[in-house]
Amino acid sequence: MKKDVVGLEHLAGLRLDLKLNALRRETEAAETLRSEMRHLADSALLARRDDQRLGESHAVWVRQRLDKLNMELANRLVRIEEARESATRAFGQKDGLSRLAAKDK
Repeated sequence: MKKDVVGLEHLAGLRLDLKLNALRRETEAAETLRSEMRHLADSALLARRDDQRLGESHAVWVRQRLDKLNMELANRLVRIEEARESATRAFGQKDGLSRLAAKDK
């Protein structure tokens, strides 16, 4: 039984690593979206200063793009929360198996 528990603990550790990596990837993707949104906003301000006509058409495009990025970011934040919850559950499972393995020693 001890061997089974140790094997399960190892698998739970691997699963936890996968969940944490997924959380990291989702967080990095959200940061990339935020960075693009800041860049677009700065670009719109510069375009408006350089040429009012160009600035207006560019601002419309930027607003549309920012709306799309906001939706993507909202979806990404939902996935981050789901990944965080999943990692928390995986940690709980690993912790429980670690305690069981220590108890069997």
